[in-house]
Amino acid sequence: GEAVLEEYPRRYGEWSERISRSLKVLRLIEKLSDGELNQLAGILTGQDVVDLANGTNLKRVGRKLLRHPRFALRLARGLLGG
Repeated sequence: GEAVLEEYPRRYGEWSERISRSLKVLRLIEKLSDGELNQLAGILTGQDVVDLANGTNLKRVGRKLLRHPRFALRLARGLLGG
């Protein structure tokens, strides 16, 4: 019982963090307009999209978005903010 519960953070902590980051990205993207989504599609690679969906390499993708300040500052700040 208790030993199993104590093992949970060790086994699933990293996975939980990735899910949390992925949800954060989803919420940021949901707030974009159609035009911003079209711009985003022109900036990101397939690997960038996979990383966003998996909650991995978010700082790298955030830095990439900072090179397109017209709309990306809001997204990049959200990704780089932690």
